Amino acid sequence: MEFEILSNIYAICKKKKVSEREISFLMGKDNKYFAKHINPFTKEQIMTEYLDSLRSIASTSFQRIVPNHVKAKETIDIVGTHYTYSDDTIEKIQYKFTVTYMDKTSKNFRWYIEIPKGERSVVNKELLEILKKMVTEKYFDTPKYALTIHLYLKKKYKSKFTALELQIALAKLCNAKAEPAYALKVSKDNMKDVYGR
Repeated sequence: MEFEILSNIYAICKKKKVSEREISFLMGKDNKYFAKHINPFTKEQIMTEYLDSLRSIASTSFQRIVPNHVKAKETIDIVGTHYTYSDDTIEKIQYKFTVTYMDKTSKNFRWYIEIPKGERSVVNKELLEILKKMVTEKYFDTPKYALTIHLYLKKKYKSKFTALELQIALAKLCNAKAEPAYALKVSKDNMKDVYGR
């Protein structure tokens, strides 16, 4: 079931053009967290605490993420290869594999992950001004998860800003020298990044 959940999340987010970096950020983790977690050959279990976050990140229902045709402890065989390419500008990971289920049916998968390197981050000035106003209005006096901030902005501004734009703007505010009057601090709560004053 863990594999099916990751597979469904991967497919939904690819369709919506949400990158692995953005998923990791909204989960409160480092940029490569989801890319590492989705490696089908490590058979990582997805922690139940992340299911609600993943549903919100993918803007979908539990029914589209959690399969109802797979038994909870069903085992699968994964056979395939993966290829990693890396240079100064990008890291590419390609998975080609076949999953065989307990009923002997099988399915082929192709997953592609691209992680840009050394990109210059351009701050969305409009979003930065909105975040500064939120600081002034004491929104960050209680530390907030990235996903909480993203969902608040998504509702208020009709999905105007991407998760990547939010990550870049929050990073700017966490640089106390860049914006001292509005400086935020990033800390950990339940092993996830939180942003607060």
